[in-house]
Amino acid sequence: MRKRILAILMAFALFVVMGPVEMFAFATDDEEAAEGTKVEMQSEEADAENGEAGDAVVEGETTPVEEAVEEAAPAEGEAVEEAAPAEGEAAEEAAPAEGEAAEEAAPAEEEVTLEQANVASLTITVGAVTASSVQMSWAETLDAGETLTIKYAGGELAGVTGNSCTVSGLTAATDYTFEFFSGSNKVGQAKATTAPGQVPAFRKVSSYKTVVLKWNAVPGASKYEIKVNGALYGSTSGTSLTHKVGSEKDIINLLNKGKGEKYSGNLDGKDRFTYTISAKDANGKVLAESTTTGDIVKTLYYKLTFKGGATLTSHSGGKKKINIKKGAVVYARGFTNGKYIFDYQCKDGKVRTFHTMKIRVKAKLSPHITAIKNKRGENTQPAYTVEEAEQYANDRGIKKATSKYMIWVNLFSQKEYIFKKVSGKWRIVTANGYGLKNKVMAALPVSTGKASMPTATGSTKINRKLKSQHGTPLWNVTKYFSVHGVQKRWPKVGWPESGACARNQMPNAKWIYNKIPKYTRVFVH
Repeated sequence: MRKRILAILMAFALFVVMGPVEMFAFATDDEEAAEGTKVEMQSEEADAENGEAGDAVVEGETTPVEEAVEEAAPAEGEAVEEAAPAEGEAAEEAAPAEGEAAEEAAPAEEEVTLEQANVASLTITVGAVTASSVQMSWAETLDAGETLTIKYAGGELAGVTGNSCTVSGLTAATDYTFEFFSGSNKVGQAKATTAPGQVPAFRKVSSYKTVVLKWNAVPGASKYEIKVNGALYGSTSGTSLTHKVGSEKDIINLLNKGKGEKYSGNLDGKDRFTYTISAKDANGKVLAESTTTGDIVKTLYYKLTFKGGATLTSHSGGKKKINIKKGAVVYARGFTNGKYIFDYQCKDGKVRTFHTMKIRVKAKLSPHITAIKNKRGENTQPAYTVEEAEQYANDRGIKKATSKYMIWVNLFSQKEYIFKKVSGKWRIVTANGYGLKNKVMAALPVSTGKASMPTATGSTKINRKLKSQHGTPLWNVTKYFSVHGVQKRWPKVGWPESGACARNQMPNAKWIYNKIPKYTRVFVH
């Protein structure tokens, strides 16, 4: 009993001296040792709430058990403190690293956001296509600041905005694939084949009864196809092809059948032709294509109205007769020995040539001719080129007279050409002297006979020369007419209004008179 009382008193004394917390700690020593950190944290909280109790703990005496607890707790506390800063440092180090990563990743995230905001895909429509360009469009709207880059074989087009673009500088007759990119994202694709290019130097060369088509070779082409008025005419692997048209008899016959009274530029496809050439490779692919128009070398046409009835006998195809009524109209294509020459289809279906005397008819220029005269009285018919003139003279087989020169007067264009025989071929002359210097003697303007006094067509030659006659200078006289200069009172040359002769501008007339010898061939058509 005494022992119990003594224990109670000692406990009470300890309670008074150490306080309730230490008493509790002493009483629960084993539990506190087990929980360590929890006790220390509770002790610190208690110190913060009750300063006096804390002071009592610091200033009071400690038992070995308390020392062990204090030593263990601080050690574990130190470990906790060391671990916490380490964890804190790790957190601090990790946080900036995470922040830095966030800062570095942010721009990439913005780029991705922009790409996602840009147009996702384009529905591309191919528009106009030429030999060197392709136009494309799309309905989708690009974002503000967004641009497209179009890539294709051989190049690219950057900085494209809006809803359309045109890619230029392409190769003719070539298959292209156009890829559209917004940034690095491919947003669309289109395919197109450029149109065929032009056949280089494709041209018509008007000649006698024919139109010669010429061109330069197209790289890769193995065949050239020619269409006349839309229908296939022929093909060749060379660089020329001759279209055989026929003579002007066909044209005059059509006129005399009542077709073409008003100038249309085409009489059933026999007056003017449309030519299309296609250059193709071995697989039949069209590499180049061109179109031109042309016709044979033409002459003047005369509209004749008969003053009275007449019976005429043909000059070709046997002696066939036709009866012409008063007031009847026919078209003539030439004049010789005082008679107009025309062609007419007889009852048997054959076209024959007829002549009629000038006194029987009232003659005017055909509407085909008057249509090419402008308001200033000038002939608007393009002159035949040097190439055409030489082609015509050689195809026509014009023979030279004693002289090696030849003069060709074309009535339709009202132009004159001077040739010289070179290696068996007629070639245009380049003139020097008598006021001329290196002048190409082609397409020289002239005025030939008017409809009522036409210049004789066909072949003749210069028989004599006269310095002047009837007030007109520099005569080169033939059997039917003369080639001479002009008087000051006469209007300018270039329209058929003379009294049958061929008037020349004075500089050309001087050179012809002095340089072209007698017995030179003169050919009128």
